[in-house]
Amino acid sequence: METFSQDSLHVLRRAGLGHLVQGHQGHRQYMKDEVRMLTEYVFRLYETRPGLRKCLRHSDLVDRLWRAFVLNGFINGKLTFHRKKISAEIDSLRTRQASDEAVDLLLRAQDERPVLSAPEMRAHRRRVMAQHYKGTPPDLLNKLVEIFERDFALFGYDPKPADIFGTSH
Repeated sequence: METFSQDSLHVLRRAGLGHLVQGHQGHRQYMKDEVRMLTEYVFRLYETRPGLRKCLRHSDLVDRLWRAFVLNGFINGKLTFHRKKISAEIDSLRTRQASDEAVDLLLRAQDERPVLSAPEMRAHRRRVMAQHYKGTPPDLLNKLVEIFERDFALFGYDPKPADIFGTSH
């Protein structure tokens, strides 16, 4: 599974716009930028969609972001998410303040993670993805292959990886 930034770079290069992307920065800084960008994006969506504010609190957003960053290897899965404490700290804040607090919290958690190299992060994501897909019924997996057929072709992904489909094709 590739990252959004890698996929974006791939699309820009295919469109002849790869020169628009500036030089590559260090892996640790890349991870920090991803956490900051995604957290701010999620909170902006929350702020602009009244329906979300009716059913989710700021701490719910942080919980979901936390889990996503753990799954992607950005935060150590052994760290504890202190829901009550976080809820008390940010649920009463205005959304922009809560977003800033969430970024700080997630970056502090990320700093506790030993730096994984890009290949180690890919391997971690791959293991987690395969583990989560193991319980998915084959007919649903095949439907996903059908729905995302063009994406697999565009990005050069194997549409039926053996570690997910349990095959060796």
